[in-house]
Amino acid sequence: MTDEAHAQAAEVAVARETRLTRLEEDVKKLKPKGKDGWDMLQALTPLLAGILLAFVSYFLTGSVNNAIQRGQLQLSNVKEMRELLAQLDTADAAAADSAAFTLSAFGRPAVPPLMAALLAGGDVRMPAAERSLRAIGLNDPAAVCEPIRRVIDNRTGRFSWLAHLSTIRLLGDLECRDARASLEAYSRALSLVKAPADIEQFASRVERDPGSPFDFSAVEQLQTETARTLRIIRP
Repeated sequence: MTDEAHAQAAEVAVARETRLTRLEEDVKKLKPKGKDGWDMLQALTPLLAGILLAFVSYFLTGSVNNAIQRGQLQLSNVKEMRELLAQLDTADAAAADSAAFTLSAFGRPAVPPLMAALLAGGDVRMPAAERSLRAIGLNDPAAVCEPIRRVIDNRTGRFSWLAHLSTIRLLGDLECRDARASLEAYSRALSLVKAPADIEQFASRVERDPGSPFDFSAVEQLQTETARTLRIIRP
């Protein structure tokens, strides 16, 4: 190899070494100061953990307290409603009406026990429960319309014809339009009873109650109330 070739090779080697040195310096500049960052993170971790714990404790305590308060309120409501429902069984119509009026103030939570009172019947209890359900339904129709619709859909004979009559009346008073299909089916079944001899065709739908027998007069009352309600809820 000539001297000139040796010189060129040396220049190439020096240039390569220079580039490598510069690259190493650039890489060192780009690398994060891991130790400093890690030390800072270790110092901040207890503080961040404390803040997070404080937030979690605050929201958890608030949720627990709210849940306890709701539970206490519900328990108080149940006790008060139970006392008022007992008053519906009284022979005093005025006292029953007063209890029913107060029960309506509970709104949606009072619907199930009032439905039970309505379906249990009674010359005093049933009208009072109906009035209370009507008062609730005027403010919150959805809370009442669906439970009473299920009464006329039921074909097991669990409820008296008076309970049917009461629920049909409520469907109209509260304009329960979603009950239209159920009521139309009920009306078609009733229309098959054209004479006292036809009563058995519908009797399986209602409870056998010696105190309020299901006769042709009862059928006529159901037909009249059903027609009235359909006129109200049909568009």
